[in-house]
Amino acid sequence: GTLGVYVRDGSKLGDQWRLLLGLRYDRARTQGRAQYLPTPATLARTDEAFSPRVGLTWTPTSAVSFYASGSKSFLTEPFSGMLRSGGLPAPSRGTQLEVGTKLSLLDGRLEPTLALFDIRRRNGVVSDPADFNYVIQVGEQRSRGWELDVPFTVSPQWRLLASYTQLKAEISEDSDTALIGKQLANAPRRSASLWS
Repeated sequence: GTLGVYVRDGSKLGDQWRLLLGLRYDRARTQGRAQYLPTPATLARTDEAFSPRVGLTWTPTSAVSFYASGSKSFLTEPFSGMLRSGGLPAPSRGTQLEVGTKLSLLDGRLEPTLALFDIRRRNGVVSDPADFNYVIQVGEQRSRGWELDVPFTVSPQWRLLASYTQLKAEISEDSDTALIGKQLANAPRRSASLWS
């Protein structure tokens, strides 16, 4: 089971600045049944963490805003496998940094957003290449790049959304140096979409 408590506060600092502060506390108990041990057993672990969040927005005019944000995350997954040592994987911890800008054009009908981001995740769970009955945890996965979203309201009944993402997602740290620099699965370097 998981228990999470979150506190958030947003404050205006004058007419052009807005500050967002947040703090989350998580306590998670993970359980699973180990089928591959000589004597099958029920495994359990309990973890807890505080995860802060901060964001700042500057709006010099009603048509332009700039923002920066940073946050930490704590993620436990339902029984995602067992380590060869016989234990359960530790929760993954993440750090996300993002800066961007948003415009409001054509009386708010065109609102493009450009964001640059850097996301790091430690202790990600992947299949053990030596034995697929088990999992391993990689040191750090890093995803960085930029994203452009361009929503356009053609009429009250018709809206378009075009998006493009440039992404570099790789293993950035690990005790197995052969894994460093390897691209993460299901993380294309470029993606685009158009919705109507």
